[in-house]
Amino acid sequence: MSPRLVTFRGPWSGIEERENFQGDNHASISLNVDYSRGYIEARPGTYSLNDMGVLADGGDPESNSHFYRGQVHIHRPENGDFKVIVMASMTNAGYASNVLGGDGHIWFTAFDMNGNSLGTPVDLTATLDEPTDEHFRCSFVDAIRADSADGVVIEPRYVTLIMTKNNSYVYDPYENPSGIRKVTISQDAFHDNTAEYAYWNEPPFGNICVRHHQQYFFSGFRPQDSVDLTDEPPNNNIVKQWLSPGTKEMKMVPEQIFFTEAEHIADVPYFNNLITEIGERVTGMHSFLETLVVFSNRSIYTVTSLDMQNYSMVRVVDGVGCVAPDSIVQVGDVLYFMGTDGVYGFTGAGTQGAVTKISDPITSLFTGEHAQTHVPQEVLSTLMDHGWPWHINRAGLNLCNGLHVKSKEQIWWSVPTTSDPKNYTATLVFDYVRKAWSIYTAKAGNINNTFFYSGATAFIDGEEVVYIFDASGRLKKFGGGAGGGFDKNIVKVGTGSTITKYAPVMCWVSGRLFKENESTAVFRPIRMKAMAAGGENLGGTLKWFSEGEEAHSDAVYLDGSNAVQVTPAADRQATSGTITLWGGDGSQNLGQFWTTSKTYVEWTASNPLLWTATDWISVRVDPGSVKSKALRVGFIDNGGETRPPALKLQSFSVETDAGGGDMR
Repeated sequence: MSPRLVTFRGPWSGIEERENFQGDNHASISLNVDYSRGYIEARPGTYSLNDMGVLADGGDPESNSHFYRGQVHIHRPENGDFKVIVMASMTNAGYASNVLGGDGHIWFTAFDMNGNSLGTPVDLTATLDEPTDEHFRCSFVDAIRADSADGVVIEPRYVTLIMTKNNSYVYDPYENPSGIRKVTISQDAFHDNTAEYAYWNEPPFGNICVRHHQQYFFSGFRPQDSVDLTDEPPNNNIVKQWLSPGTKEMKMVPEQIFFTEAEHIADVPYFNNLITEIGERVTGMHSFLETLVVFSNRSIYTVTSLDMQNYSMVRVVDGVGCVAPDSIVQVGDVLYFMGTDGVYGFTGAGTQGAVTKISDPITSLFTGEHAQTHVPQEVLSTLMDHGWPWHINRAGLNLCNGLHVKSKEQIWWSVPTTSDPKNYTATLVFDYVRKAWSIYTAKAGNINNTFFYSGATAFIDGEEVVYIFDASGRLKKFGGGAGGGFDKNIVKVGTGSTITKYAPVMCWVSGRLFKENESTAVFRPIRMKAMAAGGENLGGTLKWFSEGEEAHSDAVYLDGSNAVQVTPAADRQATSGTITLWGGDGSQNLGQFWTTSKTYVEWTASNPLLWTATDWISVRVDPGSVKSKALRVGFIDNGGETRPPALKLQSFSVETDAGGGDMR
């Protein structure tokens, strides 16, 4: 059969490890691949803005054995003077002497939008009696609070309510831009103590909290929790079953939800409560399409109302629950969330609801049973350096964080792995328009770092800015910095150290292409349609490879004396090489390009534009032919400290005499 050219082009579909589901656009391996523009390209890097600042000597937290799993929130007042606030638990794994506070202490820090500290970090354990908690998490809720003077409500303003297992706090920059205070009944409650019904006589608590219909719903109680009331409820009220005999103390259970009066963060009538089925502890809540969706550990409920007092709760999904309150992300009319065995999407409203599991293409991350047992030799060391094979530590999924990056149409979920459960070294990335999965991870030197633990986004001057927090106490900006961002977490801002560019490692490996071919075929030269990039610093860091079906078994052979020998490259079903995205030797005039400064320049070796993204070029690679029934193709950008990401791949073509496969 005469050779033909078969082209595989984007938009690409991300990881699909189940071969029977794989299409030509799927990947069997996808590390740090950004599919948001439809190409195969490395994700942008991150730029370190600042850190928690809790080391006594001002050192870099990443040089020590500390973990600061911080939760990030953006305080958004009406005047647009946004603040980035962080609540973090400090785990001093190495018990170094330069750590302020102590192991498990809870810290609060506030930054401006450029990452500058607004004051000294606050040790809440030492100053406000917040109990130590290595597995700390809280809820941030944007709220409206009013001061009172002699019983008269004055000056309502935007604040952030922070709810923990034990306390509730208010961040109000009008009062204190660098710290928080506890919610108090005397300062924050406005209920009528002469009413015939009882209120909570102490501030609300519970680390699962949302705002819905101008009210604040909170849960996350422990079996031993209780609250004092202003008075005893009437004898005919069902709530009395939770009261301690002869007292005003009301007991709590993990199945309960309480809610406040409208726009009051500390006014909780005793009867404002809901409860799931016994044994179904509340694990998350979200205000969704005029409905409050309540997640338990094994079911989903919806809550509707005729008014702000009469709510009705209905179980709409049985057998699937949420394990992480912060994993819930709304995109349009779908709520995505982390379950015990994968990621799900919930749709519904009122008394209707349904779930769909969306993480089946990457199910081995949850089971540890990797569907693909063969990993090409060209990418093995890269994957292992970054922690592969990844296996999610399901016991730690309750601290998983989800982040919606709207400008990229992506959701990120931070997940712990069994090899490093505290560091959250893997991030699951779902492109919900392209239905494409990838895994993001980071590395600094020989240390696997957290690319993302938690994050928040804000639109500033029309552009979405993504703030992320890793597990080492560092606040970072995604894609920030010159030249496409940084990914090397070795610099403490303000020390005068030099920050260098750093491109993250990216690798993409196809599934089994031409798998419908029933006879041995020859696969000849490959052409790539890639974005042009120039500069002398690329050398050898961009690579490609292709291999046949038996490449994993023909690497070695036994000679006549039964000794193992390495198969000569010419006899193998594997071939590889480097990718050059810079045409010619630099002496040619390669054309004129319109620059960001709105001038034309000649693209030669002497011009100042070492890096371009201005034109698509056809790149030919000349491998030795591979003779096999099917083919795998892979591309690697090994990154580096002297450049941003370089490889942007639109399509690739393979010349072959195969009779089956893609006939495009």
